[in-house]
Amino acid sequence: MAKNGHWHITGWPAFLIAPILLPVALVVVACVHLFGLKNTVDRTPAEVEGYLRDFLDGTGGAWDWDDFTSIGITDPDLDYIREEAALLDPPFDEMDENRLRALIEQTQLLR
Repeated sequence: MAKNGHWHITGWPAFLIAPILLPVALVVVACVHLFGLKNTVDRTPAEVEGYLRDFLDGTGGAWDWDDFTSIGITDPDLDYIREEAALLDPPFDEMDENRLRALIEQTQLLR
């Protein structure tokens, strides 16, 4: 019986699959660089403030918080604010609301 639930390929099957997977990985990396595909989104301070304010006011949509917190922001200062906000979990208590207000103030300083 296996000691852990992790599945992986070892031995000769790995050597057979490597010539197929390595070129595919290289093509994916090349496409990301050539076509500007990235894993972050460009947001302005006003947009970040809008997300935070919507949830502070209780007007944010069901999936808006997840959309905001799960996708990195290209600007490192705004991404830091996003990461700090991601530490909070709706529904927000009074401490969380105070933290959101502080993050909104940080965002306003970036305008």
